[in-house]
Amino acid sequence: SLLGLLGTRQPVLWLGLTLAGLPFHPHPLPLAPGLALNLVEIGTWGGFAVTLAHVLVFEPTAREYPFRSCMRWVARFLFLAIGLALISALAADYLPQAIREWRTVFLAGGVFLASLILLLQHTPEPERAAQALIALWMTGAVAISLFSIVAWTQGIQVTDVEGVRRARGLFGSPNNLALYLERCVLVALAMLGFAESWKQRLAWGVSAALT
Repeated sequence: SLLGLLGTRQPVLWLGLTLAGLPFHPHPLPLAPGLALNLVEIGTWGGFAVTLAHVLVFEPTAREYPFRSCMRWVARFLFLAIGLALISALAADYLPQAIREWRTVFLAGGVFLASLILLLQHTPEPERAAQALIALWMTGAVAISLFSIVAWTQGIQVTDVEGVRRARGLFGSPNNLALYLERCVLVALAMLGFAESWKQRLAWGVSAALT
């Protein structure tokens, strides 16, 4: 409840923590008999709720942000992809599993994008908010990377592949961990390239090295 109140006042906090918690998404939280949501779904839907509440309660002035036109095109393509994915899911042989995957991967992404658009349009410093979101995302990536390294040295959360012990962190397989960190390191390198001060370059360089 406290996080919800803080999120209503500062939605960037809730959305940023959702990004930081992406590595923990394989672990669902039971809410009721037969109903369990993973952390990504809770963070995504909760983030949309607190962002919308922030706009309705505090009524911040709508603003133009530098990359608004790009976000509009991204939103259109993403919502089109969500619709096409739903059509494919409805035609799947295993409908419950397909709908669950669609809900987690596509629908959650669309809801999160809607939260981002609301946030960036109603925050006084959209570029600073975007940087804060990326920083929190990379903090989560560094945390799961360090956890995986420590766990690997202790022989836990590992998988033996052809005699090679590979870390898998909190993911189901080492490949899933590698795919996630691969995307994070690209973001860290991009931020490193646009860094304006030596402190920023150091921070993003360390983040890229650790992921």
